[in-house]
Amino acid sequence: MEIEQLTLFNLGVNMARLKARAAELAGQATAQATVRAYDADWRSFSGFCGAAGRQALPASPDTIMLYAVSELQTRTPSTVERRLAAITGMHVAQGLAKPDLGEVRQVLIGWKREHGSRERSKTALTPGHLRSMLKTLPTDGGGFRDCALLTLGFATGLRRSDLARLNLADVVVSGAGVKVFIRRGKTDQLGKGREIFVMAGKHQATDPVRAMERYLKSRGAWAGALFVRLERGRRDLSRLRLGAESMADLVQRCAAAIGLDAADFGAHSLRAGCVTTALEMGVPESLVMKVTGHRSHATLLKYARPARLSLDVLSRAV
Repeated sequence: MEIEQLTLFNLGVNMARLKARAAELAGQATAQATVRAYDADWRSFSGFCGAAGRQALPASPDTIMLYAVSELQTRTPSTVERRLAAITGMHVAQGLAKPDLGEVRQVLIGWKREHGSRERSKTALTPGHLRSMLKTLPTDGGGFRDCALLTLGFATGLRRSDLARLNLADVVVSGAGVKVFIRRGKTDQLGKGREIFVMAGKHQATDPVRAMERYLKSRGAWAGALFVRLERGRRDLSRLRLGAESMADLVQRCAAAIGLDAADFGAHSLRAGCVTTALEMGVPESLVMKVTGHRSHATLLKYARPARLSLDVLSRAV
């Protein structure tokens, strides 16, 4: 070992720097979206403990069980499962023993038996929903942004996290359509990236190409986030990236504006609507998956019954 270290030293290899770089790369193995979710999960748990006068580290099985029951009032079991993973991860990171989750698991099983194992999913938007929603938007920077976001989200079926990560450099708009480059996604953790092309729509009001052109004129050509927030208390566009949660709020607000139950809708309604519309119009599943980034046919078919036609039908539907 000493000979190896001496040889590396003589060759000018900085072992400390290499080890630091290795640690940095290892840290990238966990997707940033997952890291953010775990951080939010831990804040939720620690906040519960503070309000309940309980100890978060180390947490007792009873505390974790009560927290899980509290969360199940408004959260899905899958979200609670992720939060339990975050709690366990924090204990391990602090050099503490993993908490005993046996009782909590039984609580989750009981909840699923009582409510059914199938979790409530967001309702898929239809082209008719989309047309009605767009009519409620104002004709200003914020309205143009919302129109571009809704039409692009529906036409591509992208996850809200993918839409939120888009930068101006990731889209190329032409008269024929919009080319979108997805640098990284939920099923592409290594960042190979993929391109999708959105063709001009048949109906002017719901054409994603026209909507994007109009929005970009209002946004400006500065480099950075594609979809941005509004200035606080104003309708002017800022230069701050629009968060994924805000996209869910947008869909719910528009759903309520046309008389729908907002609780039934969310950002996922755009993705579900794209897949449902495509399959009902006969688009081959393989082509839908290439656009939406689905890796599993079983997951895709949770959205709608399958049928078969051609992909360009979707562009004419909106």
